[in-house]
Amino acid sequence: MNFDLEPRHIELQRRMRRFCETEIIPHAQGNDLKETFHWDLVPALRKMGLFGIPFPKKYGGQALDAVSLCLILEELGRCDAGVALTIESHNGLCTNHIFMNGNEEQREKYLPRLTCGQALGAWALTEPQAGSDAASLKTRAVFDGQYWTLNGSKTFTTQGSVAGVYVVFAQSSDTASGGRGLTAFVMEKGTPGLSIGKIEKKMGIRCSDTAQLHLHDVKLTSDHVVGKVGRAFRDAMRILDGGRVAISGISVGIARGALEEGLKWVKPRQKEYGIRPDSAGLTAAQKTLAQI
Repeated sequence: MNFDLEPRHIELQRRMRRFCETEIIPHAQGNDLKETFHWDLVPALRKMGLFGIPFPKKYGGQALDAVSLCLILEELGRCDAGVALTIESHNGLCTNHIFMNGNEEQREKYLPRLTCGQALGAWALTEPQAGSDAASLKTRAVFDGQYWTLNGSKTFTTQGSVAGVYVVFAQSSDTASGGRGLTAFVMEKGTPGLSIGKIEKKMGIRCSDTAQLHLHDVKLTSDHVVGKVGRAFRDAMRILDGGRVAISGISVGIARGALEEGLKWVKPRQKEYGIRPDSAGLTAAQKTLAQI
């Protein structure tokens, strides 16, 4: 198997590196310290087409492949993991869920706004009592023949307080178990009964918004159901599987950035202080960098 990048991927990598050097790095530390969403970068991200990386051009996307997506996220992760997470979660979770599981009417309604960055997307699965156990959601959706009524809370929702479009998961059956009975719904910012809760305080990646959501008697018609009623657990797992591949790109980028910064610290000290390469302190640093 040939692991060499194709010329188009190399050019994309170079273009993203230049973009990150001029648009991302100058703001990275300041945005992280402010612990607020990086609205100042959104116009530049939109201009690069980063809100619609893998989606067909008919919906406003770039129609790029998985390798391109990972290369883009690697370059972003190298400079600012918060920006990288915003792009990954927007593309890979909310927008991708609508693309993969929505009907054509839903795709035409929501995707053009999402792929151009006019609206940010949030994907609300995790709950205070159901973290990695998506089969144990407490949020309920009850259908009365005309409306679905949703009640419950979500936590650790990326873009939770800044999104314009939300995909929200709820249990729609009183008898199903083990993930069966979950249904996904799409709704927009300002939907009556949908409110933003606590903005989480984090140790890092702080310019990426993470928030709680509350749903109190949110009423939706059946055209807000994404996919089949009661079948959203399988859809969610498929979306998460794809997202894990993209997260690997961010992780490689973070490691690359750490390695580069570490080398910047080590190399000048060899010359400036006349430290021998085999000295104890430098050797310890070299071993750490070698592990990266």
